[in-house]
Amino acid sequence: MKALVISGGGSKGAFAGGLAEYLITVCKQDYKIFIGSSTGSLLVPLLSIGEIEKLKKVFTTVTQKDIFNNCPFLLKKRRGVYKTKINHLGILKMFMEGKKTFGESENLRGLIFETITESDFDRIKKNDVSITVSNLNTMGLSIKKQKILLTLTLRMDMGISFVSSFYKPGK
Repeated sequence: MKALVISGGGSKGAFAGGLAEYLITVCKQDYKIFIGSSTGSLLVPLLSIGEIEKLKKVFTTVTQKDIFNNCPFLLKKRRGVYKTKINHLGILKMFMEGKKTFGESENLRGLIFETITESDFDRIKKNDVSITVSNLNTMGLSIKKQKILLTLTLRMDMGISFVSSFYKPGK
């Protein structure tokens, strides 16, 4: 039984998605287990149902504004090159408001709901999906059933670290 494991790392998800596309479409790898953390956990639900083109579209067109309503970074383009700085004022605002994260990614919630449709969710559920969640804030581990997939995915953008695993039983 083969597993596809994708780590986190923000924009590295685009690279991981491209590599997964190559392994699945060109190398004809048939994965039965899909595991992802952070950005990887956003990729694996759609990879588990073969929605590679949808993933490609999202990961090649997404911007900071699509993810953050309060971005922890300042992006400036100078002489054709993007430069990134820390948004100290935005981070200070977050701490003064009692938030536990450097930025606020409420916009990611909308992007997830636009990307993973109810139809996609129904297809994922047919694969008898189980989700393993490890919360690094509480050092806890729990196993959930597929009906709460979207809830768990959405919790990621609230500063809770977790790993999601998707299992497609063999025939």
